Amino acid sequence: MEGPQPRDLGKSPYSPQYETIVAQGHTRPTPTFGAPALVWHVSVWPKREIDSDAGKEACDPHDTAGCTHLQARELFETRRHAWINEINARLAKIEEKGRWRRSPDAPGRPKRFLPNDAPRLPVSFGDPPGQVDSGSVGMTLWWKDANEAEDVREDVAIRVRLHAELTADYVTYSFYLDVGQSWKPAAQVLGKRRSDVLAAVGRVRDICADQLVPRAANQKAAVDEPPYPERLADGDGEILLQARNLLYVTIWEDFSRDMACTLSELAGQRGEVFANFRGLVMAAGGLGNAPTAAGAQVARPQVDGRPFPRFTADSKFDADGPEPNAVIRAYWPFVLRITPQADYRECVACGLMLWRALYITALGASSQWDAGEERPLDPGDLTERDIGVREEELSGREAATREDDSNVWRRLQREGNNHPVRYLILTKGEPNPRQIGRIVERINAMGTMRLFALKDWEAIKSADPAIRILGQELDLIMK
Repeated sequence: MEGPQPRDLGKSPYSPQYETIVAQGHTRPTPTFGAPALVWHVSVWPKREIDSDAGKEACDPHDTAGCTHLQARELFETRRHAWINEINARLAKIEEKGRWRRSPDAPGRPKRFLPNDAPRLPVSFGDPPGQVDSGSVGMTLWWKDANEAEDVREDVAIRVRLHAELTADYVTYSFYLDVGQSWKPAAQVLGKRRSDVLAAVGRVRDICADQLVPRAANQKAAVDEPPYPERLADGDGEILLQARNLLYVTIWEDFSRDMACTLSELAGQRGEVFANFRGLVMAAGGLGNAPTAAGAQVARPQVDGRPFPRFTADSKFDADGPEPNAVIRAYWPFVLRITPQADYRECVACGLMLWRALYITALGASSQWDAGEERPLDPGDLTERDIGVREEELSGREAATREDDSNVWRRLQREGNNHPVRYLILTKGEPNPRQIGRIVERINAMGTMRLFALKDWEAIKSADPAIRILGQELDLIMK
């Protein structure tokens, strides 16, 4: 009996470019997660040069100035092949550490950037490139809790979604730690790590929600008072600081060590980090959810009771009233601990998804804080030591502990330290998993593009006098 005969499809009506056009139109998948969720986003571009046995060796695939077109093509192919090899090796290591399969008989395809063919030398300028120009890969990781007994470690493992994107100029790694999901959803034990994160988020929410509540019938709520000095109950400031250090530092230090993806490992030998973001997504209530003091008849917070001035008389601009500002003011004691000296930085707060969420960050703004300049030094003023900056960076010591932030490094060209850019997203109630995933992904993507657009800005500024002088000399010659 003859087997099935192959179909004669004939000449395809599809354009040879169809797959490229469709794939490039929407390459980034949408991460899905609930609240609370922790976010870590790292962007890496190729180094200009690396150390080799022969000395300094050029590394950037695009750095081929002064070469003939065939030499440039050969260097591009060779360097990009080596760079993608390094990225794929890192993905393989992370996959080995944390990618599990619910169907053991279906191992799943390896998550790599392909194709990545070695260049055939010598190259011909008309040969198609052997490396992928851009693309996205994603995988779900399950992070076991080493603090638990062996028989429950896997049951309480936390879901972490990794999305990696490769472009012609850089690669990004986005980790989304979805605290609410475990490997075994029916598990009765939450696990110590998950319990610690949920407890920290709960304490932050309780302390900040209390800022919306007048302490007596004849008093204003804390959000209607000046933000400094703080109006916190005894010990609340330390609780907020401990929660911040867990949610933005310690949890990621543990994760990166367990999954072999520290900042240095993500950069690799051939890359360097140019964007590093840490985020927290948590559900928060609004004014309608604010409790009232026991037995007191008090008005809801007004946040000065006045709308911001507008260049329009259209009432729809003030339709939301003071709630967004009130919530931001309520969470300000936590925000100023996310980034040191936040009161001396330029911060951004804005609405997302038609005000279904609020986004708060200091971006990369430098602090203008100078001890004792504006007011007497307060023993309670926060310093970088309070937020996990390594003692070796602050005092020259070499020892680092689990609680130290390995993402903080001393600046090379000016005083101070380079920090991750940290942000906070507050959602009004529980968010839609895909909707909040898409908006966080876009925030990370826009932040990366904003920083990449400034690549070589220092070199461009330095070249300005030379270009201007040469231009003046050319004017003289033309005359």
